Formats: sequence, C-alpha cells, structure tokens
Amino acid sequence: MKGGEALNRAYPIRSLTEGATMSGVFILLAMITYYSPIGTILLLAMSAPTAILVLRHNWKVGLLSALSSLLLLLMLLDPIYVLTGCLTLQFTGLILGISLRNQWGPWTSVLATSVACLLGFLFLIAVSSLLLDINYIDEMVLMYRQASVTSLDLAKQFNLSEEQTTLLQRIPELIEVYFTTLFPMLMILSSFINALLNYQVMVYLGKRMNFTVRSLPPFQTWRLPDWFGLGYMVAFIANWLGRTQSIAPLVMTADNIYQLFYFLLQIQGISVSVWYLLKFNVSHIFRWLVLLFLYLNPYLAFIAILLGFADLIFDLRRLTPRRRLPPPEALPEENPQ
Repeated sequence: MKGGEALNRAYPIRSLTEGATMSGVFILLAMITYYSPIGTILLLAMSAPTAILVLRHNWKVGLLSALSSLLLLLMLLDPIYVLTGCLTLQFTGLILGISLRNQWGPWTSVLATSVACLLGFLFLIAVSSLLLDINYIDEMVLMYRQASVTSLDLAKQFNLSEEQTTLLQRIPELIEVYFTTLFPMLMILSSFINALLNYQVMVYLGKRMNFTVRSLPPFQTWRLPDWFGLGYMVAFIANWLGRTQSIAPLVMTADNIYQLFYFLLQIQGISVSVWYLLKFNVSHIFRWLVLLFLYLNPYLAFIAILLGFADLIFDLRRLTPRRRLPPPEALPEENPQ
C-alpha cells in the first residue's frame, strides 16, 4: 500500500475515533449535569469537546460529533434539556473551535464566542416561552424572591439589626426592577463572562492535551478601546435626555449601555490597581485584601471606575506606545511571598 493511500485511510479513522470519544465525553458531562446538582460547574467544560475537535480537525468533524451526541442524548434525557441547554453548548463549542482553528486573536475569539453564547441564551428563552409557556424573567424574579425569604428567616434566627432585615425585605423589589429594565445588559454580560471562562478552559486543556491556545494578556495590562470613554459619556447623556423628555425606550437602552460600560470601567480600574500593586511589590495577601475591598465597598468601587475612566484619557500605566503592550519580560511580575 502506498504511503499516500495509508494516510488517506488513517485520517478519517482518526477523526471518527476522536469524534466518538469527544461525543462520549460530552454525553457523560451532560448526564452528570442533569442528574447531579454539583454537576452545574461542568457547564464550563461542556463546550470544550466540540471546540477541541474543530481545532484538531475541522468544523465538519466537530459538527458531526455534536449532532451524534445530541441524537443519543434525546433518547436518554429530557428533550427540552437537550434542545435548549445541550444544543446551545454545542453551538458555542463549534464557534470557539472555529475561532481557534483560524488563529484569531484571544479577544477576537472571546467576542465571537460571546455572540454564540448570547444567541444560545436567546434561543433558550424563545424555546422556553414557546414550548413550555415560561416567562424567563418572571422565573428568575420568583427564584430570587424565594431566596430572599430564606435569607430573611436566617436573619431573624441570627437576630440581625432591623436595618439589615429591612434591606433583605427590599431585595425582591430591587431584583424585579433590575431584571425588567436591565435584562439585555445582564444577557450580554453573562455571555461575555461565559465565553471568557470557556476560553480559559481551552487554554488549560491545551497545555495538557498538546494543542496550542494563546493565553489572554495578563490582567494588569487589560485595556478598553479608546472610544470606550466617549461611548460611556454618550450613554450617560442619552440616559439624562431620555428621563427629562420621558422617552422610555431611550431610557431603557441608555440604562443598559451605561450599566454595561460602568461594570467594564470598574474592571479596567481594578486592572490599573493590580498594575501598581505589582509594580510596588505589595505582598500577596495585602494585595488580595485591597482588591476585595475595592470591589465590594461601593465607595472604593466608584474610585475604581474613576481610575478606569482616567486611564482611558491619561494612560495611567504609562505603557510604551499607545495601544501596544510591552514584551512579557517587561511587565511587572508577581513575587510570591
């Protein structure tokens, strides 16, 4: 047998073997997630099998493996769970694998995967509404109401102050307002975080399964685009204009954009803080305490947002030319204590 013929025969066998293996892995993860409450954390790894197949072979192999696993799961588990949760996870893995195989940049891959996650969430909500007559927002509000009742009972048992108890009683009302007005922002933010975690899972697996996935830049060098500050100000002005002129759609749109930018600016401010904490060799424990208070304390969190906004204008980290990061060896390193 000629070498070329042997290679042509070996390649599809290898693809089918790995495809069957990854299908089995996905089915196992899906069943653990479905039957075990602690299996929810495995949702972050369920897009990986399809992504690995696309990266190592091509999108056709990944798609074939995804469809075969979904067909088998339809015979084993609740069809609604398979057609909503499992299908969206497979779609996310397919897009993530395509971005990695085409060697897109880390942030480009994360953004592409974020879009896939967002489409999956929208599909999940649409199917839940059409097939099960479930209002997703109402279900989330109800879940938080039940959690608030449980927290209130615990507060009474531990004799918390009246002020804290009153705050717990107001949580359902605040949650309802938050979900009804800021639901689009929550969807986008959840999709981005989900995509970011999925990408990190692929980086981790790549180091152990002999395939290359470029790591994200160090957290202390994360920077938002230059136009981000302008977008933040436009959202702020649009919010004010909508409220003064009683334009409800404009208020809702501006609120969602403003809150999304607000959160991301806070992340940039924390990134700036980490840069200086590392630069001045602050101890590991004290550094984490500072970051914890910076995120949880509302006054310090506002300072982080101001830092993020100022960094867009003045480049507080003084990196060499704008938009370019220094080489890794020039970045401040974390010195373990």
